[in-house]
Amino acid sequence: MVFSSAVFVFVFFPISLILYYICSSIGIKVQNALLLVLSFIFYSWGEPKNVLWLLLAILISYSYGILFKRTDKKRLLLILFTVLELLILFYFKYVDFIIRNINALTGADLPLWGIVPAAGVSFFIFKCISYMADVYKGRTEPERNMFYYSLYVSFFPQIMAGPITRFKGFGPQLRNRACSTDRIFSGAVRFMTGFGKKVLLSDTLSAYVTNAFQHEGYSALAAWISIAGYLVMLYFDFSGYSDMAIGIGEMMGFDTPENFNYPFTADSVRDFWRRWHMSLSGWFRDYVYIPLGGSKKGLLRTVINTFIVFILTGLWHGSSWNFVIWGLLQAAAISFERILEKRGVKIPEFLRHLYFLLILAAGFIFFASPGARAGLSYLGNLFDFKGNLMGDLYKVSSPQYMIVLAIGILCASGALKKPVDHIKKRPLAAGICAILIFILASVYMWGSGYVPFIYYKF
Repeated sequence: MVFSSAVFVFVFFPISLILYYICSSIGIKVQNALLLVLSFIFYSWGEPKNVLWLLLAILISYSYGILFKRTDKKRLLLILFTVLELLILFYFKYVDFIIRNINALTGADLPLWGIVPAAGVSFFIFKCISYMADVYKGRTEPERNMFYYSLYVSFFPQIMAGPITRFKGFGPQLRNRACSTDRIFSGAVRFMTGFGKKVLLSDTLSAYVTNAFQHEGYSALAAWISIAGYLVMLYFDFSGYSDMAIGIGEMMGFDTPENFNYPFTADSVRDFWRRWHMSLSGWFRDYVYIPLGGSKKGLLRTVINTFIVFILTGLWHGSSWNFVIWGLLQAAAISFERILEKRGVKIPEFLRHLYFLLILAAGFIFFASPGARAGLSYLGNLFDFKGNLMGDLYKVSSPQYMIVLAIGILCASGALKKPVDHIKKRPLAAGICAILIFILASVYMWGSGYVPFIYYKF
């Protein structure tokens, strides 16, 4: 089920919310039971068989917590159960990738398995692994109530595309949370605003941007306009989803960590990853980068650790070499920034920001392209000033596209942050604005249909 679909927005979610509030008079245990049922209905919508994989992931990590205090071989147990979780991820995302590469290298003709990834598998597997690692490190106690643990993993606002919550933050809320009128209002405003981001901004840009990356040979102006549109589209697609997830949780009394903090205002790639998809970057920092030694074992080891993290980050996003190239570019840029910082080199703020935007655009070309070769070809288009500049621009844009892109850039750049914050401090104004955005987005969605969230495929 998709957050931005009519079925979810006008049927599933309102009914879920009404039932949840009715159950509040009975008790939190009943509310949790209801949420667990709703989460499995939500996840199984359209692909019921995927529930079996979700249940397997839950059973593996839950069993780890139960066995943890019964064995002295705690490290071996963690490695074994982490491998079991990763095997699920490997099966869905990397079997065909490996077969394709074996065929390409050896000339063999091994048949592809044609595996369609289970929705949200990258997200719920990472939640399970973080739980096991935190139990091992003593950051959280093992959860003995399997129904509560199952709700943590399957909680429907987060299961498809995060934010990737940690059990140490989510677990205590299963037994004690507050759902006040103020929180319901704040969550509703957040939900409606996120819905508007997705439908009015991201979906409007989607048709033009997708078309641009499916064709080669566009000249520089069209190429730059298209990659700008892709970055804005991706940001509002994913931050819109995150806002809706956070808003749903808040309406139900849950605190959910933020996932974005004006990432395009960063002045370095390193700073960007402190602001973009923060729950994922935090996951890789805590469960990969720091265990590898982080930045405490010298510059060379820091650079190696950075490359390992971003190669894995690229592969997490997709089983294709273009995602590996994207990860390598991120790692190279961050390592370059560390070396400059180590040598005390100071770069003017304007140049830092310009450099960051250029690196960001180059990297996300590979993120957006259907393959590595297409990404390299598109990268060359950025510097093709001899083609039909205006003619190509008309092919990938329209007045509507340019207006929405301009609005998106203003919002993403933080230029409208002060007036937005001013409105947020006034509940009546915030509510009216959110309702108007929601109505406009609903009308737009009914007229054009819905576009799945980009991060659902990861």
